[in-house]
Formats: sequence, C-alpha cells, structure tokens
Amino acid sequence: MWRKKSLFILVVLLTLFAASGFLNNSVFAEPSLSIDSPKDGAELEGKIVRISGSYHEVTNIQLIINASDTVQVQSEAANDQSGTWYYDLDTSKYDGNVEILATGTNTATRYTIWSNRINITINNPRSSRPEVIIKNPKDGEQLTRNSRLDIDVESENSIRKVEIRINGSRWLPVREKYRNRRFEWRSNFMKGLWKDQTISLEARATDVYGNTGYSMTTYVDIGKGSDETTEFVKQDRAMWIWENASYNLLYNKGSRTVLDAMAKDTKTFGQDPVTTLYLGVDRYFGVDMLEDEREKVRDLVSWAHEKGYKIQALIAGGTTPLSLAPMNNTTSLLSKNSKIS
Repeated sequence: MWRKKSLFILVVLLTLFAASGFLNNSVFAEPSLSIDSPKDGAELEGKIVRISGSYHEVTNIQLIINASDTVQVQSEAANDQSGTWYYDLDTSKYDGNVEILATGTNTATRYTIWSNRINITINNPRSSRPEVIIKNPKDGEQLTRNSRLDIDVESENSIRKVEIRINGSRWLPVREKYRNRRFEWRSNFMKGLWKDQTISLEARATDVYGNTGYSMTTYVDIGKGSDETTEFVKQDRAMWIWENASYNLLYNKGSRTVLDAMAKDTKTFGQDPVTTLYLGVDRYFGVDMLEDEREKVRDLVSWAHEKGYKIQALIAGGTTPLSLAPMNNTTSLLSKNSKIS
C-alpha cells in the first residue's frame, strides 16, 4: 500500500514539473551543432557573407573552410545550454566551390561535435587559383634524357609564371609552348640525376593576381627506378607526437634528448621501450614542415633512425576533416620516394 502511494505521488510530481516547464525537451536533448544558413548548394554574391547556425550543449564553435582555414564564430546564448552562432565570411580570397563545416566541443564529455557540411558557390574570378596538370610523363613512367615534360594550365586569369621542381628542391621556370597554356620542359636540365632512382615531379602556376595552383605529384623512374622494399618490424610500443611537440623536436634539438630518455626508460614503470614515433606533420602556427622545412624534417628523421626508432607521418583527420576542395600539395615526402617514412 505504501509503495502504491509513493508511486502515485512521484507520478503527480513529475506531471507538475513537466507542466511547469521544468522538464522540457532541451534538458534531455542530445548535444547538437548545425549550419542553418546559407543552404547547401547556394550561389552567393557580395564580399561579406554571413554563415549562421544553432547549437545545444556545445562550446568553442569554429568554422573549417575548405579543410584549411579555421575561424572562431560569434555565439548568442538563448539559455544556459542552447543558442545561435554566426560568422561573417570575407569571400574575397575564394572562388568557385567553398566547403564549410562547423565543429565544437561537447560540454559534458569534451568530445568533438560536427555539424552538417555545406558547399556554397562564390563567383570571384580574381581569386581563382589556376588548375595545373602534369600531362607528360604519366605517373610510373620511365624518364629518359630525351623525355619532355608537358604541363597544362587552366586559369580564369592571365598566367604570370609556371614552375617545376624535382624531389622538393628549388622551383625552376617553365616556358610556354605555342601560347596555348601548355608548357614544356626538357629533362636535360636534370643534371646529376641519371642513375637508377624514382623521383617526384611537381608543377605550379601563378597568375597575375598572385593566385597559385599546384599539380598533383607525379613519380617517374630513371633507369630501373628505386628498388624499395617494405620492411615489417616488431612494434610493441608506439608514441603519438602532436604538432605542439613535433615542431619543438624540429627546431629544438635538446628536446630530442628528453624524448629519447623517456622512450627508452624501462625501469620507472616496468614498461617496454617505445620503438615507433608517429610524428604530427600538419601546419602549426603558420608553418608547414613538409613544405617549408624539408631539410629540418630530414635531419629529425635521420636522428630518429640513428637512435633506433621507426618514424611515421601522422595526419589527424579527426581534428581537420578531409575535403575535396583544392589544396596545396604538401604530401610528396610521404609517398613513393619518401625519405622520412
């Protein structure tokens, strides 16, 4: 009898709380983050475009634009848990398709929350990047002393210069052929490279407004190419090193001594030594180590190998999403002819 009365009282109290608004949908709603305007597929005009949306139990909201630019939004709270946000996007440096995604932090779990992904079209030819394709030689082909390299460039603006580089070295000028946006480069410039090896070729084009477009990396063989084999090694313990520490290892050699001592320490916690280092290589404070600091990267990897470590490039898709939007090519050191893997 007492239990029935208690249950009846509990039901009455819950009914009263619900009627008073104490138990509303927002209390139990899942954390959420959305982009509400503009709509996916919208074609936009004007220099400033407002991107806006809503959130629930999410903090530290940022926009990721074309998987490369990250900006902080402005929030307007409706209550303790929910609200709206907005960001005024300066479209002056974008043209064509622009991909936008919002991200934030779950206030309860601290996990990352993602919004819906939208694509908008911006008509701004002055900021259009040239499209660059290495037409010849094809990836995997053999290069001879008489080989010719052809580059196709598509651009809404006049092209100021086209360049090529080999194995990430300095950029070399390429001359235009027949004034038809096809550029030609003779391989006899490749002095000192004529031995069995695999090399990387990259091209870039810059228009009169300073917009630069990059080709994909093409790998070609000289002679028999590089005879590289995959080595499977025992890997009991590994360490992930994110950018705030990996760039420190790049510039501060003293930090390598600390890392080595910690990785080889087997007594403090009775653990096996660390044998593999996963090195964060994404852009950090405006520096792209794979593009801007190649010699320092090679020096760091050489040090790691001398100390007995395997080192692998770590790119975090969880913090910056993958995108189909055009981006600078910065992965040539991680591929077939890599010296850092």
